[in-house]
Amino acid sequence: TRTNEALVYTRTLGRANDLYLTEDEGRSWSASGLNLEGSIFHLWRHPFHPQEIWINHAEGLSYSEDGGRRFEEVSFEAEGLTLRPRELSLLGGGVDSGGAVRLFMSVNRYPTSLLLTSGDRGVTWRQIHSVNDSYESLLYLDGTLMVSTPFEGLFVYEVPPLRTEDETQADEVEEH
Repeated sequence: TRTNEALVYTRTLGRANDLYLTEDEGRSWSASGLNLEGSIFHLWRHPFHPQEIWINHAEGLSYSEDGGRRFEEVSFEAEGLTLRPRELSLLGGGVDSGGAVRLFMSVNRYPTSLLLTSGDRGVTWRQIHSVNDSYESLLYLDGTLMVSTPFEGLFVYEVPPLRTEDETQADEVEEH
């Protein structure tokens, strides 16, 4: 990210929501053109390739390769689960030691929430944890995943690096 660049998204009720980009320290802003009827819940930007952005919103998941100027819908599926966009929350992501992007998302179904991971840029998701609580935030660093919940506390996992971008192996996480 350049120092004069910023991204913001709107989260209004009753109006279309969008992502806005400035490249001149906020003097002018341009909309990405998402025009979403529901809320934008979360944005995650690749730490080494800031042009790559994922947005989780009421209609699903979208991805941009050009810094948020244009977005494409990500068609996603999860093994053995039916996913509905409004119950999903993209918690964030990270880059593993092999350079592969790993995304993390929660599925909020009272009383149990599920933690999912994707190693193929959000196309397929696999459950790695569940809790009778809700996932709030996470940090993924050097193969260690730390996930916070309001009542159960902090969970810490070692997450093996992906061997390939398409995550065909069955890599399980181990709780500390």
